Amino acid sequence: MTLDDLWADVRELTGKLSEVARQAAYAGFAVIWIFKTTTETSYHLDRSLILAGVLLALALGCDLAQYAVTVLLHWRNAHEEERLRGVDYAGDDLTLPEGINRGPYALFALKVALVAVGYAILIRYLVQALVS
Repeated sequence: MTLDDLWADVRELTGKLSEVARQAAYAGFAVIWIFKTTTETSYHLDRSLILAGVLLALALGCDLAQYAVTVLLHWRNAHEEERLRGVDYAGDDLTLPEGINRGPYALFALKVALVAVGYAILIRYLVQALVS
């Protein structure tokens, strides 16, 4: 396995983990919806369900922010390279600034952590609801 293979695996696996985290957040909202209590005029959610929902919503916000930040950083870097080299360069390899992906990877890690904590709270609520 080469270093290029390892980086290709990282790109593929982070993409898949992002998809799984996004789908899990949506599924978590469905679970929260199922366990709401209803009166004639309103809905009620247990505090732990609200907390789990907030964490899952924040995870989806991080998901969006991750892609937005990545696009902006790469767009800015591409425009800088065009300005320095001219638009018509022959596909030369670029040297990206060190740490350009730190922000997007931090958002990626935060997104996964928020989904995990949200699910821990949901699972705790479900266990308590099923036991009582």
